[in-house]
Amino acid sequence: MQRVRGDGMEQLFEYSDVLKTPVEAGYFSYPECQLPFPSHWHYFIEMIYVFSGKVVVTCKDEKFELSEGDFIFIPPEVIHSFSSVPGNEYKFGVIKYDINKIHLSSVCLPKLGVLLRDSTLQKDLPIAFHESQFKDID
Repeated sequence: MQRVRGDGMEQLFEYSDVLKTPVEAGYFSYPECQLPFPSHWHYFIEMIYVFSGKVVVTCKDEKFELSEGDFIFIPPEVIHSFSSVPGNEYKFGVIKYDINKIHLSSVCLPKLGVLLRDSTLQKDLPIAFHESQFKDID
């Protein structure tokens, strides 16, 4: 962790300001990955998909208990943490991406950075999606 801001978030920054590539992915499972992972924030986007078990994500001052097939989208600069349910074995995937390094060729597409920055200001936007919401998607 590193001090980078003066607004109370300075001790929460996950020092990895640049991803090695525009997109990075990882797979975490118990017991190799022991939760909890403390509150932090970073400049890139993080998406979590639960393959099995339960993972608890605290984000935007809300707690989300995610089960198999559930997904959460964590915008940049949002404080979040991960924990598990006691006695629970879990497997989850993480995709991190830096929108500043993803180059889209169409000038008609909106600036993703502006859209995501605005999304962090809106409290009522959904960020967690349960497996049942994806059943009708082909």
